[in-house]
Amino acid sequence: MRRLSVLLLCLIAPPQAYAEMLVSPVARGNAGGTHVSGVFVNSDVEYDTDGADPDIERSILGVEFGYGLSADTDFVAQLGFIIDSEIDYFDEDGSGLLFGAGVRSNFYRDGQMSVHGFGVFSYQAEKFEYEILGEDIELKVNTWEVHAGSVASYAATPTIRPYGGAELILIDDGKIEVDPGSTDDDIERDDIFNLKLGCNFAVNTWDLRPEVTLFGEQTFLIAAGTAF
Repeated sequence: MRRLSVLLLCLIAPPQAYAEMLVSPVARGNAGGTHVSGVFVNSDVEYDTDGADPDIERSILGVEFGYGLSADTDFVAQLGFIIDSEIDYFDEDGSGLLFGAGVRSNFYRDGQMSVHGFGVFSYQAEKFEYEILGEDIELKVNTWEVHAGSVASYAATPTIRPYGGAELILIDDGKIEVDPGSTDDDIERDDIFNLKLGCNFAVNTWDLRPEVTLFGEQTFLIAAGTAF
């Protein structure tokens, strides 16, 4: 049993290493206003481990929530369901849950240009079940992270606002547990830098937001929502 646990840890740790951020990094500046979006995320992540270089592909359905604390600052929250999670070398799929909360702020304006900052706490839990060498193995991954960064946005038209900037993972802590075998290990990211590129398309109270995240993770996100 110990041999099976070590095999799993070597092949797929650390699968949590790239928890996605669902909330928009762009502050809306609507004091007392609320914004809610439905979000779909697809990510394909490659990382280095001892003995293997596997990818993890995730599909996530979630919701993001924003509330205007002032004309420049929003409270934000996210909830996502990992509906499909696939790891190289294994046929079985995993599933899980992620949630988080934080703030975002518009701290600089100059004409059509704005600069935004954000900080978000994120927690993620995933479970995978495998049969290896005739043994049923359950792998649980629990991690928490603090994302922080800044993006610049430009009001190209009243409807279109592209944005881009950088994100850092300031704090990253996680644990992987294998059962049976009572094997666990502490794990953390190899790469703490991400590049975010996206665009807000807004018509009246409705909006659409495609976004890609590069370098530390390769993620495509699309969100559709409304303000009220």
